[in-house]
Amino acid sequence: MFRRVLHSLGGAMRETGVALERAGAGMQGDTVVKDFLSRHRSIMNMYEKRPTLAPTSFVAPSASVVGDVVMGPSSSVWYNAVVRGDQGKVLIGDNSNVQESCVVDALKGEVVIGANVSIGHGSVLQSCTVEDGAVIGIGAKVLKGAVVQNGAVVGAGAVVEADTVVPRNEVWAGAPAAHLRAATDADKGSAARLAEEVSVSAEVHAHECFKSYEEIERDHLEYRLAAERHPDYDSSLGLVGSNRFNPTKAAEHYH
Repeated sequence: MFRRVLHSLGGAMRETGVALERAGAGMQGDTVVKDFLSRHRSIMNMYEKRPTLAPTSFVAPSASVVGDVVMGPSSSVWYNAVVRGDQGKVLIGDNSNVQESCVVDALKGEVVIGANVSIGHGSVLQSCTVEDGAVIGIGAKVLKGAVVQNGAVVGAGAVVEADTVVPRNEVWAGAPAAHLRAATDADKGSAARLAEEVSVSAEVHAHECFKSYEEIERDHLEYRLAAERHPDYDSSLGLVGSNRFNPTKAAEHYH
């Protein structure tokens, strides 16, 4: 209770500062210089509920992870995705990914996402369970109380109705979702590769997203220098076969 009072008091003081800023800017008229600051926070507490992230997990800058959310090692939440644990709890297992524009909402229950799970772009999960190795296709919906068991695949655009159980190693599709066929070894291999590929990609994005200003400026300089170099520059230094810089690709990246 005391923390909530402090939170409310702090919010009131910050709003007072904003009001003073606006009043001062109005007095300065056309000569005012404004600095615009985004209020977006990719990782946000909700009172005493706070996300718990493994050191190797990745949350994209434009994503939102709010409240009681636990992310395991090498898990990832991608651009514009929203994971809400403000009313319930969300568990995301090792090496699992919540891809771009997904919505994962615990409501007043719990969302459990196992290990090596891929949640496709634009999917919606509400207070449900997705077990290890499962795949939720692009734009699919898994509604409250549903369970997608180990190795199951929910097809793109499918709607798994509330309290439905998708049995292990089955492929379901349609709206409402229904059994389509048994999952093949190819399906299982594809699911494992997808989870691993997204995990590796997340490492690259994390490295790029959180570079300092100095590192970004250094990269720009290196791209410019690489674009201007003669193709034989590296070989003249004894770096035969080096692919550190490709002038053509560097020039395309920079421009």
